[in-house]
Amino acid sequence: MNEAKVYPVTHERYSFMVKFSRKGFKPYRRYFHDRSSADTDAAEFNKKLFREGSEGVHIGPRERRELQNLLLILKDRGLTINQAAEFIEKNTRKRSSLTWKDAVFSLLEARERQGVSERTSQNLTSRLKNFAEHSGIKLIDDVGAQDLQEYIYRPCSVRNQINDYAAFSNLFNFLLKRGQIEQSPLARVERPRDTAKKRPAIMKADDAAVFMERIAKHRDGLFVPYFALSLFAGLRPSEIADLDREDIRQKTIRVDGGKMKGRARRNVPLLPNLAKWLNSFSGSLCPHRLDSPVFVEARRLCPVTWKEDVCRHSFISYRMAIVEDERQVSREAGNSPDMIYAAYFELVSSAEAKAYFAISP
Repeated sequence: MNEAKVYPVTHERYSFMVKFSRKGFKPYRRYFHDRSSADTDAAEFNKKLFREGSEGVHIGPRERRELQNLLLILKDRGLTINQAAEFIEKNTRKRSSLTWKDAVFSLLEARERQGVSERTSQNLTSRLKNFAEHSGIKLIDDVGAQDLQEYIYRPCSVRNQINDYAAFSNLFNFLLKRGQIEQSPLARVERPRDTAKKRPAIMKADDAAVFMERIAKHRDGLFVPYFALSLFAGLRPSEIADLDREDIRQKTIRVDGGKMKGRARRNVPLLPNLAKWLNSFSGSLCPHRLDSPVFVEARRLCPVTWKEDVCRHSFISYRMAIVEDERQVSREAGNSPDMIYAAYFELVSSAEAKAYFAISP
């Protein structure tokens, strides 16, 4: 729950409740006789939540007085809370001689053993190396939250900030699991968020038909099973890579692999047009590595500009138009109902959806 919301309640004295909860904090609950008062309270709470975060809205009177005294002491010395925390962290913990370079090398070595793509490995290397060159930091123990905060939130795109945060998270979580650090300095850095609501990129039915026609003729239909599963079952690339023909049943597809995002283990309907594609073209469901040049070549056959997850976005959008139930589609797609409704509701018409799922060999 990202903000306080108003809920109707069956209570002898009250009709509405304002509720906010977050793991690790005492839930916020307030009861009201009328909806107007409840809406006002929720709006005020959410304003405070936006300004101060979950820690701010849950802090008690005693802690607030202590914090005010601390701020006065720091102000007299020209220091911020972050600077004070950095000083305490660096001077009270046991020092380690682990270098940034060795830590990054160990991470990349481990990820390569796990089979991450070369592209992912290069992305991690570049981002972590750039930070070391920018900050001049040599030892892991010299990295503080303020260093990460200033680097992540330097002037650049939000997407770049999000990717930098992910790279740091990857490294520090890896070191935590190995017991090479006691705590992550990233824990005190707020995660960047892209608040702009973007409409998912999808293919029109006509474009999807042209794409599948071209794929069917390309390399004797080698990539037909892969792109059919992408477009008409909404499977993630990593899920298709882990899929076997035995997982495709008479009416459903058993998904039990991939990178396990959300509700990844699930049964996806084997729709009639998808069954025709899979029966007409035998062979491997994922014939090459996802980052291989032949896959790039196949994607270029798409009549519209290729965008990441366009096939999955298309399936969910058109499926929502047919089913009109975010709970069912969420079970099929492996996402939450709230996310499905917020991102895909009424993006396409039922007529467009029928045309889309009529695309057959």
